[in-house]
Amino acid sequence: MNPRDDIVEKLNGVKIPVLLIHGECDGTWTLEEAEIARDTLPNAELKIIKGGGSYAYFAREADDVNSLIEGFLKAQAY
Repeated sequence: MNPRDDIVEKLNGVKIPVLLIHGECDGTWTLEEAEIARDTLPNAELKIIKGGGSYAYFAREADDVNSLIEGFLKAQAY
């Protein structure tokens, strides 16, 4: 993880289900860093937006992101 984003030690304290959505071409955090976050969170799911960048939810991938969120919430019975 980037030193400025050193949150890994705190992640294992998050007990609720977490959906991580990561753009494949994210220039801020690498896929490896997203996988570290997923592996550290006790109840996390990581979804990758193929070709997406840091702000995939603002661009053409918005429908894909919305679908992932909707599916995650339904799986959590929300």
